[in-house]
Amino acid sequence: MDNTLYEATVAYTADSNLPFHHLPWDKVRLDPAKGRRIADAFDEAPRELTHFAKVSYAAFRKGIRRQYDYLTRILSYDVEVVDYDPYKESAELFADLAQYKLRVFSTEASDNPHPLLSNKDHDAFRAVHDAFGHGAIQASFGPNGEEAAWLKHSQMFSPLARPALTTETRGHTCVFFFKNGGRYFSRNRAILLPREFWP
Repeated sequence: MDNTLYEATVAYTADSNLPFHHLPWDKVRLDPAKGRRIADAFDEAPRELTHFAKVSYAAFRKGIRRQYDYLTRILSYDVEVVDYDPYKESAELFADLAQYKLRVFSTEASDNPHPLLSNKDHDAFRAVHDAFGHGAIQASFGPNGEEAAWLKHSQMFSPLARPALTTETRGHTCVFFFKNGGRYFSRNRAILLPREFWP
């Protein structure tokens, strides 16, 4: 666990009047049967944009911007947007974070725009999720690490923003692992998973 980042996330939640729960993060597991159900729900979600999806994503975007400011201005991490996938292994991410730097794969370069987030907002989300989700607890890029990173990072968002966060993390990674064979991510969609899959 990265104690500097971890304590920073605890401080952030306290400042945001959000509850923080210390969990045995290295023991978090994603049940494959549930992962397949989440992947199916992601693929089968209605295509039309619902009012609640718009509201949740607006709250999510607000949380992203505040967290990115916290990461770069308060904690002084240097974020570089690059046109390639910078990390094949989570250890490479952790090594960069230890040097107070972080690279993120450009949304524009990945040719996968988001319906409700600008490319800048989506890049910022990748940065804060890698830092506060993965980096703070040294969570790997495998199914269990992704589950732990989603659960950990959800504590830094308002309850209204968490459904959107769940789509962007838990939803996408379950499709990646349980439908796409760990080969590619699905196109970005502004949908919300059923309530049973929210944190």
